Amino acid sequence: MFRAALCSRCQRAGQTGGVIGPDLTSVVARFGRRDILWSILEPSRVVDEKYRSEQIVTVDGRVIVGRIVADGNYRSTKLRVLTDPLRPGQTVEIDKNDIAAHQFLLQSPMSSGLLDSFTPSEIGDLLTFLEQTGSEDQLPASLL
Repeated sequence: MFRAALCSRCQRAGQTGGVIGPDLTSVVARFGRRDILWSILEPSRVVDEKYRSEQIVTVDGRVIVGRIVADGNYRSTKLRVLTDPLRPGQTVEIDKNDIAAHQFLLQSPMSSGLLDSFTPSEIGDLLTFLEQTGSEDQLPASLL
């Protein structure tokens, strides 16, 4: 279910998934089942600062949305922005002098509606997986 709901494209749970979003391996230690479900159903309800997208408007009117890639050189005259998290090697480079406006967005990069095609039972399986991640030897194979 974690893969079927496309969660694994961006987020890690145990040994499964990507590293773009938060690691969900121990999410139940921080949040209850209801909060986890709300975070999936309404991903923009609460967005951790580390995962917020940024919007940059250039002096020529271009709008670039993504996450700034930190390269450790804060004196650089350029910013690199990751506009597609599923393609981490592709960034847009912007000259800092060309920035007219910059703001953090409150909308999550995670799509809403990811569970729209799932049955209540399948959603329950996904929540069970997230609750038990970290002890994968106890999970039924159908949840992996």
